[in-house]
Amino acid sequence: MRGCAAVAVREAEVGGRNFHAAVKRPATTSLVIPEITKQATFRYTQGDCMQKMAALGLALARRGFLEASDVQGDLPSAVKASMGRWMDSMWGGMRWFAFRGYLMNSVLNGVTDDVSEMARDWGAERTKAIFIESCGIDPSTEHVGIGLVGSGRMDVLVGEGVERLEAVREGLGWSVLSEVEQACQPYDLFGMRWTEMAAETAYWCGMPSEIEWAEECGEPLEEYSGMTREQFEKNVPIKRWDAAPKLNHKVLAEIAKGESKEGARAASLLIQLRRLAKVQPMFDMQVLGAEADWYDSVSPSVLLGWKDMRAVESVGDDFSEMLMNGGADLREWTGLMGVPTSGQQSLRETELRWKLPLKKLRLADALLSEIGQEA
Repeated sequence: MRGCAAVAVREAEVGGRNFHAAVKRPATTSLVIPEITKQATFRYTQGDCMQKMAALGLALARRGFLEASDVQGDLPSAVKASMGRWMDSMWGGMRWFAFRGYLMNSVLNGVTDDVSEMARDWGAERTKAIFIESCGIDPSTEHVGIGLVGSGRMDVLVGEGVERLEAVREGLGWSVLSEVEQACQPYDLFGMRWTEMAAETAYWCGMPSEIEWAEECGEPLEEYSGMTREQFEKNVPIKRWDAAPKLNHKVLAEIAKGESKEGARAASLLIQLRRLAKVQPMFDMQVLGAEADWYDSVSPSVLLGWKDMRAVESVGDDFSEMLMNGGADLREWTGLMGVPTSGQQSLRETELRWKLPLKKLRLADALLSEIGQEA
């Protein structure tokens, strides 16, 4: 099943699947809701559109984001602008993560152009369960869908930052990197673990190195001409990461009270982030992607490199080319979310549901600033 028409617009903006061609952005604070009436992101008749717009406008007015004077005869534009302000009040202001949101009639429209076909294929109860788990909404209820993508790509080098924190306490820099990658992966942060997976898939047929590749495939090792594991490790030092000590809460608390301001700040943020370890993101594209037969995305919101982005981009390009040649159906969205439009407290309930996941993402964004610098 293919995504809705907004996908084609998004691919043109973000740069498609090629890492070198991807649009790179400066840090930004705004989440933008593009024009919803001209990009086919609302997929229903004008009458239905105005009814949905009116319900969403009332919900925004109750939260103080839409005044009667804002409408002036153009309800869709007024609701679009107000929805952007509402989203920005929660999602805006992060250094590394900036998103673009697309309004849809339903989260179902983020998966297929033919909702009725999907309903027949999946069944009503199964469809309901998938979207509740993946997007936080029962698609049979009154709601709007929001498709989220990164507004371009941010390239971040973390090598020097990790090494600075390692000089404070062995294991601190690597612990920070581990927590950042784990917390931000649902938001399409492609870290060093992703790069390792991409290299193993693109170069070594899923094996750890060209040595295992040669043994598994029965090929002479001297005939291998691609990137070697040794070359990879010079640019993406996974073995150093795996060998680093894992710091527990007691050690982090000591560092947080120590003389190094940089170490104390990083340890304090790390402690706060670990407290939210069980908090789930607002969406789970792994669940929905498995049902929709999507391969994972190759359009990062944030791409991490060690001290040079060229090696990471080279791996990314080769991995992307392999997927395209294989005909993989890639996931188009960073995430799909549902926002109820009925009820007096519909938006307030959504704000409360997003509160802890967004706090977790903001802490991870701040922690990435402790080790990261824009490439």
